[in-house]
Amino acid sequence: MLVKKTNDQWMPIENPELKMDETIEMTDPKALILEGFAVGVDESTGADLSAFDLYGVIIEEEVEEFRKFQDMKKQEFLSEKLENENKELIKEAAQKKAKADIKKEEDKVSIEKAAESKVETATKAMDWKEMIKKGTELGVYKVGMTKVALTEALKDA
Repeated sequence: MLVKKTNDQWMPIENPELKMDETIEMTDPKALILEGFAVGVDESTGADLSAFDLYGVIIEEEVEEFRKFQDMKKQEFLSEKLENENKELIKEAAQKKAKADIKKEEDKVSIEKAAESKVETATKAMDWKEMIKKGTELGVYKVGMTKVALTEALKDA
């Protein structure tokens, strides 16, 4: 069987100068393949044949490679999950900000309406003499003003 050298520690007696990834013909390479010193080579395609392909056994190097692959996939999954959570949090924050802005605007309008209502109530409760006095203090009263005009002037003041 044709085998490829995959470990520098192996020096075949048949060819001690064999370099990494070079191939050599062997009659019984099972022990070398199971120890991870070499892999089989498919003579028709040139593809590497692992211990699993040839004997149904997974060697330590392949187990370690598989663990690294699993860890990489786990990291990719966690990264994607965190990215999606981050997007959701940003979206929620934007929605909360929009709601807070709307509430702030509603509160502002409510305060303005309450202030207008207080002025209206205050001006309705005042008699004509009090309105003239208040208008004079605020500098909005002019001689000859009607009660309606003075009421509007006090609202605007």
